[in-house]
Amino acid sequence: MGILDRLASALSGKSAAGHDENVYWLYVQCSACGEKIKVRVNLTSDLLQNYDEAGGISGYELHKEILGQRCFKLIYAHLTFDRQRKVTGHEILGARLLTRQEFE
Repeated sequence: MGILDRLASALSGKSAAGHDENVYWLYVQCSACGEKIKVRVNLTSDLLQNYDEAGGISGYELHKEILGQRCFKLIYAHLTFDRQRKVTGHEILGARLLTRQEFE
């Protein structure tokens, strides 16, 4: 990888492997119609900060309303993240959470 390639990937937020480290992909399957939906979560702007008693950041939350193309039933996703923005819990209403392999 040349210097220009490394500079371009640093500016775009992507790692050398082409993977964007600031993005989390959420995969769900609608309970009403069975549609599989892929949702992009921007880890730098979509998350809400949670604070501890001392005022420091203790983790993050995501509240997302998802609407597919097959039906008009809203899917509600609530995910919790630790301080390193790794998923620690989830609650999905109106859908089933999928792995990337199940989605594909």
